[in-house]
This record gives sequence, C-alpha cells and structure tokens, in this order.
Amino acid sequence: MKALLLIAHGSPRTQANDDFIKLALSVQKLTPQFCVEACFLDSAVPSIPTALKKLIDQKITEIKVLPYFLVEGKHITTDIPQILEREKENYPHLKIDLLKHFGSMETIPQLIASLIHS
Repeated sequence: MKALLLIAHGSPRTQANDDFIKLALSVQKLTPQFCVEACFLDSAVPSIPTALKKLIDQKITEIKVLPYFLVEGKHITTDIPQILEREKENYPHLKIDLLKHFGSMETIPQLIASLIHS
C-alpha cells in the first residue's frame, strides 16, 4: 500500500496544527488509494518519525513525502532530508520519495491569480 506524508512546520498555536490535520483529512477523501498522514517538523505532534512508524505499522511500503512549506529554506534543503535519510536507515525496505515543497509547484501562481479574478 502507498501513502502520502504531509509535513508542516508545526506551531505552538493548536488551531494552526488542527487546520493542517483537517487539510490532510480533506486530501485523504480526495485520494482514497493513498493513506494520508499529517506530521510536524517542530512544535507539534506527531513528529516525522512517529508518523512514519504509524504508516509502517499499517504495512505501508511506499511513501510520498510532501513538505507543506512555501519557500526553500533550511527545513527543505537540510532538516527534512536529514530526518528522512535517518529513517531510511531504520527501515531499508521502505521506499520514501521526497517531493518538491508545496511552494515550488507550478500551479501555485495560477491559484493565487484565480483568487483575484473571482
């Protein structure tokens, strides 16, 4: 089975984290062929390793990882790749595919433009 792991930064503000989890649930409804899990880099739970363990316990063997970040800062270039590399060592049978961060997607400018044209 395949999964999508959405990673947000995490916030001390509970409502922000809850909104991200709701987003993941909405994505799950749109992609029933994937198990969708939300996790956080910092300041909230579940952490990336905890979310990966949950997926592995569900017999997931292939995970696409989407960093829900707008810009390519240190978390995208260093922190998340390092965490995933450590986890790959723990689970060598697991295929982890790190996707480009959310803000790099070509459709984001179109989405923003559509907001002002509505």
